[in-house]
Amino acid sequence: MNDGLAGLDEDYGLDPMSFVTGGLGKRSVDLYIGDKIAAGDIDLLRAHDITSVLNTAVNLDINYVGEPIDSHPGGKVLMFGHSPIRMAKVGMIDGPGNLPSLLLAACHTVEGLLHQDSPTKASHPPHKPGNLLIHCRAGRSRSVIVAALYLHGKHPEKWPSFEQTLDYVREQRGMAPEEYERLPTPAMMELAYAILEEVRVSGRPLFPIS
Repeated sequence: MNDGLAGLDEDYGLDPMSFVTGGLGKRSVDLYIGDKIAAGDIDLLRAHDITSVLNTAVNLDINYVGEPIDSHPGGKVLMFGHSPIRMAKVGMIDGPGNLPSLLLAACHTVEGLLHQDSPTKASHPPHKPGNLLIHCRAGRSRSVIVAALYLHGKHPEKWPSFEQTLDYVREQRGMAPEEYERLPTPAMMELAYAILEEVRVSGRPLFPIS
């Protein structure tokens, strides 16, 4: 199921961004997944009240700086400053080359973004609480596996089966059933199953009770 967002991604035939689920975290946040187009479209993010973004692609960077800060003299210093979007990044390769701990870090980053507050000091301008986007390049592999593993691990009472949760996220993203065997990629699936096996063997939940 797609949520009707306008503007198809020409490369993959999917909307740039898709609604996954709502009511997450202490602020009842809506979760979206998407591609590089969605992540780079400030107007689209604002239209869906998205103020936090998790980038899961190692080969993609987006600069959200809206209020540049003067840099120190000397040398070539790229722009840095404040942003209307709170962006976190756990960059993963969409294939062999990641450790399971990197995928686990992405899931815990989702949890952190859902609950993070803003300190009241000059170096941290007020951050408007809002919804969350998880994205990669195409929004079909890395972002999908992170969303599914997070939902299953954090809310097993609602999402008891990882496989069913993954299929739900794929459906919400608008992916065709014939893509399910290859997307998310086998390497990303192996990482997820390694984490789930560790949870099973250890008896410890994916997320500690807060």
